[in-house]
This record gives sequence, C-alpha cells and structure tokens, in this order.
Amino acid sequence: MDASLPNKLALFDFDGTLVDFDTVNPFIRFVLKKHPELDVDPDLALPHKQYRLKLLKGLTEFELSQLAEQYYKKEIKPNLIPQTINELKRLRDKGYKICVVSGSYDAYLQYFCNEYRIDNLVCTSILYRDGICQGAFDGLDCLGSNKLVLLRNVYGVDSFLEIQSVAYSDSSSDLPLFHSCRESFAVVPECCKTPVWIEDSQIGLIKYQLKWTKRARRKLGYWVRRLSGVSN
Repeated sequence: MDASLPNKLALFDFDGTLVDFDTVNPFIRFVLKKHPELDVDPDLALPHKQYRLKLLKGLTEFELSQLAEQYYKKEIKPNLIPQTINELKRLRDKGYKICVVSGSYDAYLQYFCNEYRIDNLVCTSILYRDGICQGAFDGLDCLGSNKLVLLRNVYGVDSFLEIQSVAYSDSSSDLPLFHSCRESFAVVPECCKTPVWIEDSQIGLIKYQLKWTKRARRKLGYWVRRLSGVSN
C-alpha cells in the first residue's frame, strides 16, 4: 500500500459508514460459533472490546484469517451501503487515494480492501506471536483521536487541510477526523433523525436506506442475547 501523502485523499470510517452495522462483536460471535469452548465469563477489569478479543487467544492466524474471510463474504459484503460505496468509487475515479480508517479489525477489513482496491488501511490490528493470536490489540485501538495518531504514522501528518481531502463517518467520535479534512460527510440511515452533533455545522449529510425489518431483526437479536446472558 502506498504510504506517501497524495494530492487528493478520501478517508472512510467503516462500521455504519461503508457497512450498515457495527462489525466487531458480530465477528467475535461468528468465531465463537466455530469455537464455543473459548466463550468464558467476561473479564470485567477490561473494556468490553478488549475482553471480547481476549476470547480468541490461542487461535492460529491462519484459521482466524479463514474465518475472517468467511465473515466478510457472509455478513459484511451483503450489508455494504450502496451510497457510500458509490461515493468511494466516484472519488477513486477522480484521482483520490482511498484510506479506510476504522476501529474494526484488520482480519476481515483486509478482504474488503483487496476487493475494492483501497490504497491504505488504518485500523485496529490483532496481535499475533509466532502465528498465534494473543487476544490483544497490536498497537492503538483505532478510535477517536487515535485515528489521527495512526494516520500520522502512515502519511507523516495528521492534518490534511493543505490537500484536497474529505472524510466520511457515522459517528461523533470522528469529529477529530472531520476537522482534519477540508470536507466531511456524516452517514445516517434515512429512518433516523439527523444527529444533534451535525446540526448547524459545515458537515454534509449522506442518507441511506436501512429496512425496518433489518433494524427490528438486529434489535431482537440484541435483546435475546441480553436476556440469555450472552455478552453482546
């Protein structure tokens, strides 16, 4: 992947921006269906995202990569958001370099990046030693202001105001990312109200269709897991 600073750069969050759901916990659940023996009581001393990843400790990188590819094809690919995928393609055709900047895991994001010819991937990486998953992050969790730190490691800068730059995200946690670019767009389902954090601002808006049946099914699944005592 090209790490030099281009003249045109588009930064895309992933969860809720290019795909219409949060991918991290469903990935852990997807793997645990294959390895139910790994599912143990949560370690409350760790933040949720960290103790969920800890459950995968001991799996080989090869097997986790295979499961991640299955997860991408089965769960992520059918739920990509056409509006932002088309925006990504449009910008690439206009000469923009495309960078996915996400708190999701590299294990499955790499398959999206390969298919859609993404120039750079900046994300939360899973730590391996001697080909074995350590159940921990390899470096920073790519969220909030950490995204700018990790972007600086790739491009040498954490502000892209001097070049043609644009950022896309569904979350207020990416306001630092928005402020680092000349343009920014919030991605919101049509069925949802415009979030307060983008009102009266210079942030553009991209709305996409999210069927109520899909939203209802996901909410039902969430509450079934809660009532069953399964960690989400």
